[in-house]
Amino acid sequence: MSAGKFVLSLFSSIAALVMLSASQAAALNLIELSPTTQAVTVGDQVDISLNMNFDDLTTGGGFEVSYNGLALSFVSFSFDAGFGANFGLSAPTVGDQTNPFTIGFGFFTLAPPYGVNGQHLIGTLVFEALAPGIGTISTGASAFVPGPFYGPADPYNPMVVTYGSTQVLVSSPAPIPEPSTALLLLVGLTGLSAFPNWVNRSKNG
Repeated sequence: MSAGKFVLSLFSSIAALVMLSASQAAALNLIELSPTTQAVTVGDQVDISLNMNFDDLTTGGGFEVSYNGLALSFVSFSFDAGFGANFGLSAPTVGDQTNPFTIGFGFFTLAPPYGVNGQHLIGTLVFEALAPGIGTISTGASAFVPGPFYGPADPYNPMVVTYGSTQVLVSSPAPIPEPSTALLLLVGLTGLSAFPNWVNRSKNG
């Protein structure tokens, strides 16, 4: 091979590597919570949709969910009926107060592309609002079981995943008037409604 052809081949290889790196860097693999913020009152049920939006194919994995236990109490999690995961499904049981807890799932296929990508509703998280404050719910990488996400493109190294969070703004319920206060208010309103009639009678008298 001549020097000119060698240099051209070298530059072509470098260009291909740069384009591949740029493509991988541009890929986004997201675990998201929606809505990203909501306002509730103490005692309300809080429903959070858990979504995956992966550019790259994944064969599965898991993540942690943590939350502010002073403002929120975990109630339940249920996988969506249309979610395509078919093995290794793991999630906390109803009322489990482990914090953080883990959710995991996998996609087993016998034919290419050996994985799943795109946008999917994983399931629904349910909490109860306990006390006034900001109840932050966050997702993060799973360090142990079920472990991080993997894909068929590189089965030996974890995928790069961006994890989302949401904020629940919990406020106190509106105060209920005491019976004595409500009675005084009723008497006052009754008196005000009767005042014009009393004025008219006074004038006519």
